[in-house]
Amino acid sequence: MLKNLFLKTWRDHWRGFLGWALGLVAIVGVQMAVYPTVKASASDLEQYLKNFPPAFQAMFRMQDYSSGPGYISTELLSFMVPFIFISVGASWGANATALEEERGTADFLLSLPISRAYIVLSKLSAALVAQIVLAVVVATSVISGRRLVDLEARDSFIVVSVLVCMEIGMLFLGLALLIGVSTGRKTLALGVTIAVALASFLFYSLA
Repeated sequence: MLKNLFLKTWRDHWRGFLGWALGLVAIVGVQMAVYPTVKASASDLEQYLKNFPPAFQAMFRMQDYSSGPGYISTELLSFMVPFIFISVGASWGANATALEEERGTADFLLSLPISRAYIVLSKLSAALVAQIVLAVVVATSVISGRRLVDLEARDSFIVVSVLVCMEIGMLFLGLALLIGVSTGRKTLALGVTIAVALASFLFYSLA
């Protein structure tokens, strides 16, 4: 039964997940294609970025923009990639049980001879696998792209950074799942989770 619910969750979400994954690959591809230009004009860019307020530079990790790790951190890891992990996690978490209630299939699902905890566990397992698959896609894309454009950054740095983004996504996946299970309202769960994520980013940046 766990396998059936796991596969059903993927059937409900695979189109959206594919869109996010392809979008991430495209974003990484564009940023990697731009890097040779950034590297060629490194001195001019460094001088230009020094004009930004120190707090703004720290918020988007712009202190070492022209280096490989600095470029990846600024363009991908400071906001875009973590936010996509959060969005995917929030979507899957909010839809885990609330979607069944909105579709009117919750009564049928709860009438099955399995516990509610078992149902939530199967939904959560599918969402966690989605985060792992997304992390593999991102890490593979960045590593492949950096080799094509001769961007100097250790593979271990990329892998660890993507894992951190994945863990952030899992955190907000859990929050969305908690709100969705507690209220049965998908929109509320999704909205609150995204709002908390943005507030957390702002608080962290200001700190």
